[in-house]
Amino acid sequence: MSGFDFGVFSVFSTVIIIYALITVLQKIFFKHGNPPKKEFDERQELVRNRGYKYAFYTLMCCTILISIFDISEEQTDIRSLLTFASVGLTIIVYGAYTIWNDGYLTLQENPKSALWILSIECILTLPLGTVMLLDGYAMNLSLFEPLFLLFSGFMSLILVVLILLKQAYRKKTEEPED
Repeated sequence: MSGFDFGVFSVFSTVIIIYALITVLQKIFFKHGNPPKKEFDERQELVRNRGYKYAFYTLMCCTILISIFDISEEQTDIRSLLTFASVGLTIIVYGAYTIWNDGYLTLQENPKSALWILSIECILTLPLGTVMLLDGYAMNLSLFEPLFLLFSGFMSLILVVLILLKQAYRKKTEEPED
């Protein structure tokens, strides 16, 4: 087999390195003196709490659906992928609800930093997962590693699109009518 030959731990260590790189880049490019205390107003806290509730219900329903299907012990990759997908869907539900209702970022945070972090994650994980999948990695070992990276990248992409849509909607509604 030519090309990428990652094991499960290599993929997870790659993802950890990607997140560490993103964190370092965020500290370098978005440092403005002492970081402000993260403050949410009462409305934002209400939105975040409701988002947690919706995410919990999503995770609970996904877990029930996964447990309904009889997945044998030989199909641990499928069970792992479904479990990761349910957690990812939970993150998307929480992110989508709180982003659209202005509860995702604190009062002092700028959406640009969140856009940069999520965009970098998307740029780093989607191509790697695609290359691994196209290189025949899925046929020789398992589907978990490339699909893990692809799903992680698509989660970031969905959140980036939601932030951009919310910013466009906010600009449209804030423009004074002539």
